Amino acid sequence: MASICLTICGITTRVNLINDNGFHIAIKKRYRNFLNPTDNRRPDIDLFIKARNNGLNDIDALPSIEVANKTVRIKGNRFTCNIFRNNWFWKGNSTIEKNIYQFDTLLRLLYSHFLIKDGGFLIHACGINHKNNGYLFAGKSGSGKTTLARKSPFLNVLSDELVGLRLTGGKPLLMGTPFCGEFRKGGQPVSCVLNGIYFLNKDASPKLIPLPPSLALKKLFKLMLFFDKGSDSVINTQKLLRLAGRYLLNKKTYQINLAKKTSYKTILKMISHNGN
Repeated sequence: MASICLTICGITTRVNLINDNGFHIAIKKRYRNFLNPTDNRRPDIDLFIKARNNGLNDIDALPSIEVANKTVRIKGNRFTCNIFRNNWFWKGNSTIEKNIYQFDTLLRLLYSHFLIKDGGFLIHACGINHKNNGYLFAGKSGSGKTTLARKSPFLNVLSDELVGLRLTGGKPLLMGTPFCGEFRKGGQPVSCVLNGIYFLNKDASPKLIPLPPSLALKKLFKLMLFFDKGSDSVINTQKLLRLAGRYLLNKKTYQINLAKKTSYKTILKMISHNGN
């Protein structure tokens, strides 16, 4: 059995592959920036995975997360996962198709749920770390997240697809993840204080447009990764709304219009006010 420790957004998951057959090599390659081989502590989540060559279902279905009988049940069309509380950590079992993209989907769902428990969430955005200042450029598919990532210095990109937000010591932190889009390079395992929130929009000329708090809250909430179902989903929805409000508290937000040819230097000048 091969075991791999991954630390993403401050949460460590030990992945135990029961029937490995080389699958750990693909996992280590994909998540190399987030491997934690020296962490001897008990992980936050201890996950035992049985990989199989075939998927569970032939019909594509929307993934879901449901809490029942104190067990977190994560379902996709090519994997299942049940996780339960074991004293002060979580332990679970999963059956999944031996496919790195299915594994990536499982991890996204897993972290989207457990981050909420820790006062955070995953959001569709490109995250940029510039001189230890975190800038969130949020947007749906096709809004320009990957285009922005490609303009930026590689080590500054926290992710071009999904980044984490967590409150630590009362400060909102922007956190890198390995969950990438078309950038296909993963992100950086870096956290920095959130210094600005921008909603991406394609336009012929670059421009910043201030947004009222109510509209910013609506936009932010729509871009959070959230698949919870059942009675627990109501509680977590309320948590997310409160969290979004705290991140936006005393923070100016903008729509940022960018053209395809807008340079990274120009973008830095646009956000030089540091979101204040």
